[in-house]
Amino acid sequence: MAHCPRCHSTIPSDETTCRICGFDMVTGEMTTPVTAERARRLDRSRQRNAEWSRRRMRWTYRKPLLMILIAGGILLTIIGVMHDPVAAVVTAIFYLIVELPIGLLVFWSCSTLWIGMDAPLHLTALRLTAVYAVANLVGFVLGLTPIPFLGGLFMLFVYVGLLMDLLDLDVRDAVGLAIATFLVKFAIISVIYAAVMGLF
Repeated sequence: MAHCPRCHSTIPSDETTCRICGFDMVTGEMTTPVTAERARRLDRSRQRNAEWSRRRMRWTYRKPLLMILIAGGILLTIIGVMHDPVAAVVTAIFYLIVELPIGLLVFWSCSTLWIGMDAPLHLTALRLTAVYAVANLVGFVLGLTPIPFLGGLFMLFVYVGLLMDLLDLDVRDAVGLAIATFLVKFAIISVIYAAVMGLF
């Protein structure tokens, strides 16, 4: 299946001329004049494409927002029930102040060095927030299991899979970003912990 470059309608693979507008894919010219019926079909096709684009754009923002609300809500509820509500609030503040900016900085650095960016920064931040919300929920829940190593490994697979899905990365870039993010977070959190414990 191909798409007409003029009206963006679908052209079967065995045809070279668009049935809607008459554009010839081989010559790059109009083969037939646009009749009133073809003009109506072309207009309907453009309207469908515009509506599809609007729906896709809305889903682009709704999907990560839903992931953040659901995963973040479940995680904060679990922490609030297991410990206390204050621990849940402290966890949320720590997440927003430390983890998210580190992740954004690492992603921006990796994007500058080798990945490249194709989405606005605010959308990338929203998507990364969704990735961290779901990955943190999975890591926390699986960390409660008797074998936390397997929980961490499964969290890594979920993290890489979410990076691939939401940020449209290939496996190599997602794994590289996951490793870079882990190393930077580990280093910064180790320094913060050492400073709090008075080791510096």
